[in-house]
Amino acid sequence: MEKIRSLIEKYLQVIKYFIISCGTAVIELCIGLLLINLLHLSEVISNTAGILIGSAIHYVCVTKKVFNRSVDIRTVVIYISTFLLGMFIQNGVVWGVCRLLDGVVGKSIGYTVSKVASLAVSFFVLYGVRKFLYAKVTPRDNKDNK
Repeated sequence: MEKIRSLIEKYLQVIKYFIISCGTAVIELCIGLLLINLLHLSEVISNTAGILIGSAIHYVCVTKKVFNRSVDIRTVVIYISTFLLGMFIQNGVVWGVCRLLDGVVGKSIGYTVSKVASLAVSFFVLYGVRKFLYAKVTPRDNKDNK
């Protein structure tokens, strides 16, 4: 039990980031599916709308709860610049996987599979880049909180 507790403490930051990311991913996916099925928008347009809304929620949550930083202009600049990288990665994966699955599965299934793949790729890239940039540019709100 102590070993498990030690592992959780060691990886608590990435665990929190993962949980928050999963929550906002569900929001993004639902928005995307609604726009595809109700308004018949393209996968990339629908995905972009979901990303925009989910990212606003994600920014506030991870800035405070994961990276222990204040919501200020420095963290906004870091988040927006990495957000653009993430949107490019996600839309590229969504577009590619949807094209690959076109005619093989239905549009909603294809979008869902592509969204999961895009989230997996962008999760690791953005976590690493944001962790690095926040450490270099902004002070922690609480020195004792890792």
